[in-house]
Amino acid sequence: MLVHIIGKTDKSQFAEAEESIVRGMKLLDEVKARPHYAQGCLFLGELYADMNQKKKAIEKLKEAKEMFGEMGMDHWLARTQETMAKL
Repeated sequence: MLVHIIGKTDKSQFAEAEESIVRGMKLLDEVKARPHYAQGCLFLGELYADMNQKKKAIEKLKEAKEMFGEMGMDHWLARTQETMAKL
């Protein structure tokens, strides 16, 4: 997600990055693209973590962790756990 990168590199673009990720996640949820939705949760959680919004970050990262675990997406699960450990 390019938007995720923009939000990380330009803090003034946080609101736009957040809005774009959330909008994308809604579309992915509608079409039942669960693996990609879970990645959206991870990217949003990472964005929140970068912006020192720990509570929001943990909420989204927990959701991503649960979904990745259920789907056996080990790479993404490990990345999520690494991000959570940094909080």
